[in-house]
Amino acid sequence: MFLEHSYQFLITLVILVGPIPLIQGLLSRVNVTPGKSSTILKIYMFCCLWFCFQTTLIMFVSLLGFLNLIVIIALESTMLAAGLIWIKSRNLYQKNRQKSDRPKLGSLEILLIALITTVILLRTYENFVIPISEYDSLAYHLPEMAHWYQTQSLDMFFTQTLQTTYAYNWELFSTIFILPFGNDFAVLLGQSMVWIFWGMGVYLLGRHAGAERIYAIGTSIVLMTMSLTLFNIKTMRIDIAFAAFFTAAVTFLLYYQKFKNAWFLFLASLSASMMLGIKMSSIPYLCILILLFAFIKISTRFSRQTTNAVLSSEGVGNFRRIILGIAGLCLFVLLGCVWYIQNTMRFGNPLGFVGMKIFGILLFPGSEITESLYKSSLAAVFEWKNSDHWELLGQQLRQQLGLNGGLLVFSLIGIVLFYFYSARNKERRVLTILVLISAGCLFFYWNTPFSAVNKLGNPLKPWFGQAMRYGMPFLGVLAAISAVGWTILGFRKEIFALIVCISVLSTLSSYNHYLIIVGIFACTGLTKSGYAAKTVHFFGEHKFIVVSSVIILLLCVTFSARNYREMLQVQRCAGIYQFIDKNTEGGEKIGFIMSYMPYLLFGKNLDRIPVNLSEEASTMGDLDQIININRIRYIAVGPFPENWQDKPGASWIDSHIKFWKPVHNKNPYVNLVIYKVHQGK
Repeated sequence: MFLEHSYQFLITLVILVGPIPLIQGLLSRVNVTPGKSSTILKIYMFCCLWFCFQTTLIMFVSLLGFLNLIVIIALESTMLAAGLIWIKSRNLYQKNRQKSDRPKLGSLEILLIALITTVILLRTYENFVIPISEYDSLAYHLPEMAHWYQTQSLDMFFTQTLQTTYAYNWELFSTIFILPFGNDFAVLLGQSMVWIFWGMGVYLLGRHAGAERIYAIGTSIVLMTMSLTLFNIKTMRIDIAFAAFFTAAVTFLLYYQKFKNAWFLFLASLSASMMLGIKMSSIPYLCILILLFAFIKISTRFSRQTTNAVLSSEGVGNFRRIILGIAGLCLFVLLGCVWYIQNTMRFGNPLGFVGMKIFGILLFPGSEITESLYKSSLAAVFEWKNSDHWELLGQQLRQQLGLNGGLLVFSLIGIVLFYFYSARNKERRVLTILVLISAGCLFFYWNTPFSAVNKLGNPLKPWFGQAMRYGMPFLGVLAAISAVGWTILGFRKEIFALIVCISVLSTLSSYNHYLIIVGIFACTGLTKSGYAAKTVHFFGEHKFIVVSSVIILLLCVTFSARNYREMLQVQRCAGIYQFIDKNTEGGEKIGFIMSYMPYLLFGKNLDRIPVNLSEEASTMGDLDQIININRIRYIAVGPFPENWQDKPGASWIDSHIKFWKPVHNKNPYVNLVIYKVHQGK
């Protein structure tokens, strides 16, 4: 078992490091001059390219029908070798080693960095250990990924539901972490990575708008540790990734506005394409980015002001600008438009089943009309004069955002004071842009379908609190604005750091409190005592030893986490995996009807084939024949949703369930129940 895990772990490492030399070679041509946050900016650019490289790779092989581990490893290894040869032949690594901004960190900044580092390590470990049990993840995110893994292509698992028309860039990217292990052990690794990426983007956005470093760090941490955020990183929900790439696109566009470097525009295009391919509701957010770009181009024509560039334009001549432009356009089509093109080919509508109607004119027909979907939004359901609605809103804001959200809102007092009393127009420009963008994001969140209710006609219930994740793009921009607000208020930095620490600890379990406090003091003490500098020096002198030690440590930790995860799966999944492994064979089909847990029926190693009888029930009457043709011996039912009697197939279940024998679990109102069916009945 340990040898198998070691092999799979090393394959994962190859996937992780595959594009790194090529990206390093590309960015070596972008000369970063010492300036505010230029080091973090370079890392941020690197991360953006890494995400886009990996998504492009897996998208390409999936479209060709070669989504398998051998092809992925071959391509990653080729990229790794080519990148290393390129760097060595051009001596790019040495050329790119130049003095960068490394201002000395203060004690409070070290404290906050130690805090978020400890939280990141704990949450990432938990993502490896704790099986996913969230509704949407088990209902359609993970089933589509498991189906792609089985078919090695973009063949869709669902065919008759709204989810089959969604944009799935993030799920496709995360599938790359299923390939080495053959299961979902590392599937949330991408969530942890994009979570950090989002925090870096908010930090850079705040700094670019004029925030001091400690306030930018603090507000990024506050955003990353909200209850809403921490819950979503342990699911396969796509909202953090969506917000992260929207924030990246805004950040790169604002850097482009100031420094006029083509690389920023290229990276903004990549970020926008990733965002567009992650979620269909990104279309209005794309309009925000287009308007921002148009404003930048128009304002540039009327301004001849020059600035000292943080990125040198050297090496970005007209020819390379053209190359960047062509590459950006091609990647925009591949990363941002594939799902919409696929929907157009299948349904004659880029939005699939959602018909588009503008000013009474039907652009694309569909079974779902935008006007009816609008009725599920907060804009349509929330009643401004209803005190109960305001009470519900307050409850959910406290539950989902907590003290962290209060910190972001409180700092807006500083923004108001700034606009009333400051005459510094140069500093107002970026801040005003962010305020307008945040207003646009809030408007789109308020009008997003299903932001209020998940079924048309339902009254407003506490459920809408979990749908606040649709507002994460707004929260990201708000956090950047908040960093400026805290800077303007000029709170004592010691008090601000203390408040941030309290707000972070308030969102975590008591067990994590102890570990985080220990981690904070350990990291802070090591840094202040000088051991960190000695460690960095040792790393420089003994790179092979240090890297090998880290890899061995990670190998042992992940092996331990994997064993613990398998134990938890028995409890969290009600023994479904164990029953399937014991009573069915690889490649066997298992029916399910009216269940939000079809992912569990793929089995622990994703080698069983669930058959969605709910879809069949809406199109074919004789399900008994379907069961016989597919040689289905077991059917999974439940847990039943609200008003399950109104669902397609309910009457069929009522007429058949009395003839079936429950062989795993017994109450379909509580658990997923597996029945053994009689052939021919």
